[in-house]
Amino acid sequence: MQYARTLALAQPQSAAGQRLLASIALATGEVATAIKHARVALVLEPERAEAHYVLGLALARSGDYQSAAAELRRAVKLDSSLHEAEQVLREVESKLGDASLRGRAAPEQP
Repeated sequence: MQYARTLALAQPQSAAGQRLLASIALATGEVATAIKHARVALVLEPERAEAHYVLGLALARSGDYQSAAAELRRAVKLDSSLHEAEQVLREVESKLGDASLRGRAAPEQP
């Protein structure tokens, strides 16, 4: 993993390198770093489904489910064969549904 990190850091203007750094950061629990690198990857290649997917994963791990869902939807729209993104999107949408249900007050009894 260190070799991949070193290789990616050597090419900061490489979208693939930034996606790799984001994935490594996620794997090592560095969520904020993963978000940063995924956003840089998207600046370099805004239409790359994999970058939206990695950003969506990182945002979900940070607890920002609204933003995660938006990124994951974009990933699926750009590449419908990205089944991992569809799966994570379902999980995130489920969490969003649970959160909205918890936020509602119980109906008043007449």
